[in-house]
Amino acid sequence: MKPLNLDNRPCSPISSNCVIWQGPDIPCIKICTGDTVSDIVYKLGTELCTIMDQLNVSNYDLSCFNLTVCPPEDFQALIQLLIDKICEANGVVVDTGKSTSGCPDCVVSVVECFVQGTTTTMQLVDYVQMIAARVCSIISEIASINSQISVINNTLNDLQVQIDNLPVFTLPTVSVSCLLTSGAYSLQIALDALYNNANGYCNLLAATGNPSDIVNAVQSQCVVDGDLTLTDPLLTYAELYLGTWVPMALTDTVADAINNIWIVLCDMYSYLNNPLTVDNTSSVTLDFTSNVLTARVNDTGWVNLNGFDFYTGTVAKPQCRRIGNVIHFRGTAYIPLDNGSGSVVNLTADNSYRTTLQVVPFTGSGGVTYDAGDRIVFNNDTSVIPASVLDLGTSLDGVYRSTSNLAVREIQVTNLPNTSNGYLTASVVFFIDANKKLKLVTLDTLELNPTDTNTELGMSALRYITSNVVTGNYLPDYLNAASELHSFTTSPAPASPDRTITSEASTVYQWPVTCNAGDRTQVGGFKVALDGLIAYVDPCTLDIKNNECLPP
Repeated sequence: MKPLNLDNRPCSPISSNCVIWQGPDIPCIKICTGDTVSDIVYKLGTELCTIMDQLNVSNYDLSCFNLTVCPPEDFQALIQLLIDKICEANGVVVDTGKSTSGCPDCVVSVVECFVQGTTTTMQLVDYVQMIAARVCSIISEIASINSQISVINNTLNDLQVQIDNLPVFTLPTVSVSCLLTSGAYSLQIALDALYNNANGYCNLLAATGNPSDIVNAVQSQCVVDGDLTLTDPLLTYAELYLGTWVPMALTDTVADAINNIWIVLCDMYSYLNNPLTVDNTSSVTLDFTSNVLTARVNDTGWVNLNGFDFYTGTVAKPQCRRIGNVIHFRGTAYIPLDNGSGSVVNLTADNSYRTTLQVVPFTGSGGVTYDAGDRIVFNNDTSVIPASVLDLGTSLDGVYRSTSNLAVREIQVTNLPNTSNGYLTASVVFFIDANKKLKLVTLDTLELNPTDTNTELGMSALRYITSNVVTGNYLPDYLNAASELHSFTTSPAPASPDRTITSEASTVYQWPVTCNAGDRTQVGGFKVALDGLIAYVDPCTLDIKNNECLPP
């Protein structure tokens, strides 16, 4: 086989067992032609070891020479020594002309404990002197140790005497009644039961945790000193709590914790055994029945607005609904119509005003008024929100407006069938103020600057959707093929817009009334949708209304 550790690149490794000796036989070392190199190397190694053993000077006994110098160190020196002794025995003096140094002034190796630095040899004389000094030091130390041992022996003898004279002590017995059967037991048995019994300290510690665990648990109480606030100034802590509260900073024992737990439990028990009362808020109604606390958001349901008594029959009045502190509005608000004689025209149906050729709002009792800002105020300048929704003395927390709305008025047009009506339109804005007054602003008021008396009317593009008609004039027809509304016949547009509107449907259909719907005094009978208007009550109000789902 090839050696695993052989790497003689670029040569290929070959096992020595595969190489054959082809030389002649060598009888002295028993080598024959045909032996493997492995066998030859082994035989050569064996012979070499034998020769080295024979040449080892230490294997020879030279004591008969009574050498006063160092013995020979190698085989060559040994042969020379033998030659010298033979010459000496035959009376032959050999002068080699060389001087050799020998013991005692010779170099010797030292043992490890005498090695100094990296030097491991020294002169024999110095080595002997060092050994002698070390021996003397050891002798002195031994003498000191012997002295100390003598003292220790004396002390031990004294202790032994005292031990021999000690009085006999008998462990006392103790009475045990909880861990063992009641009776008197030796202290050893009692202590063993105290620690190792099934109910002993070790098992108790495993069940309760370490003292630090108990202290941490006690200090984790959820009721702290700051929670002890009396809601009734007539009560004292002594009356409220059964016991003395241990402040949290001092609570570090299980006893203190149990004391405070009982105080809290007793306090809870005392309150739970008294009738629990609940109090409603302006937005939530609470009910506690059969130990069940329920809460409902206050909702008044839809309630008719004040100031619309001219609605008769089945005509639905505009309404409001309070949910919590939010008031929602819905429905259609008609501006009451004067019949021309100072009386209101009752609204009997959603289109009943179409046959009445009047446009002046009714300002009598139950009608509308005009405020200093030229706005129409419903319900004769009083609140339109009923007291069932909001107390008379409770106000809204601000003014809430709608975006621009379109008010419309159906009107019977001359010479049209009864089922056909014309429509008057007006751009308006309505809002409700903090005093719960519903107001309507027409286009004339919107265009006027309150601080500028020279403001011109009629500049707003909203005039395109605000009717301004005259009795006897013909109705426009915006769908007529010849109509060119908002368009020009030339480009670029001329200085005077060359714009036409073919508005006559015929020479028969005419407006039966004169009406400028941008004027607040000419919008009687117009209607406006209130849907989407929302107002808010101050969140801190104490005004509470019953929930429509609960009895009053």
